[in-house]
This record gives sequence, structure tokens and C-alpha cells, in this order.
Amino acid sequence: MRFYSRCPEADGLSDLADIRENLPEALRHHLPEEMEVPDYPMISVSEMASVIESLSLGQGYPRYAVLMFLPHDATDEDYVNLQYSVDHGIVGMDWVLLGARNIADSKAIRALAKTLGFSFRRYEMNQVSYLRVEGPGLAELAHLGTSIVSGFYQFEADSKVKLLLQGFNWKRAPSQVSSLGW
Repeated sequence: MRFYSRCPEADGLSDLADIRENLPEALRHHLPEEMEVPDYPMISVSEMASVIESLSLGQGYPRYAVLMFLPHDATDEDYVNLQYSVDHGIVGMDWVLLGARNIADSKAIRALAKTLGFSFRRYEMNQVSYLRVEGPGLAELAHLGTSIVSGFYQFEADSKVKLLLQGFNWKRAPSQVSSLGW
């Protein structure tokens, strides 16, 4: 499993230096001296379930989808990262405790998940802690994610979030393309 938790708008060495400075010493050497920030595709919140379904059908490893968005009340560029991944063949949702906003909101996200019948388990990989929930099915995991994005962070179904994919392909359904005016 890989984690991606870096502000998607970061540019240049000053932001990379900030990231490097806040990482444990053992992880700092993994960051390049310069980093080109890719242009992330945007999806609507209502497309999350389709992405999760494609993730479950993919064959690559590692395989994950990260949804990145800046909450409406944010005062800085600290994006929230909501990750779905496949671990040992099981699709789950990961709340990675790396970004300041993910850490600050983790207690409330756990409480929200509990009201929906989910229980996060805490894990650590590469000196990064994360909360993970699995099952009972893809629709339920999608509902949890949309409840976080739409309920907790107050994004509308047609609101756009950035998407990072690894290990699988996702294609927007024709009805979603036409509804976006493409």
C-alpha cells in the first residue's frame, strides 16, 4: 500500500522543503530534490462509487484511488485526502494520518463512521499511521466516503474533487460525461 498525502497545489522547492522538514528523518531521503506536480483529473462527488467499483476490478499492485479536496472552511492549502485501496485483495477506505487536516478531523471522522456502523482499525506503514475500514461491501464503503465528503465537509454531489489513481483505469460513464457538458 502507498500513501499520497501532499498538497496537490504545491510548487517548487519551498513547498517540497516544507514537506521534507516535517517528515521523520528516515523518510526524508525518499523525496526528490525537485518534484513536478501533475495535473490531477477532477471528478464529481457523485462519481466516487464508480471509481471504487473500478478499483475493485483492477489488477495492478499497488492499487488505490485518492480523493483530494480543500474544505470550504480551510484557511490554508492543507488538502484532505480520502483514500480507497486494495490490501490483500480487500477493498477498504483509508484515512491517512499525515496531513494536518486529516489528523485534526480524525476523531470526528471516526465518530461519523461509527454512526454509520463502521469501525476503523489503526495501522502503521513506513512510519505513517492510518485508519482503515473494510466491507461489508463496495456500496457501503462508497456511502461512507460520500457521507464524509458531502455530510461532514458539506460538498454537493456535483462538487469537484481531485483524483489520483494507481494500478487501475477508470472511465467516466457516458451519462456522467454528458451531464458535465463534455
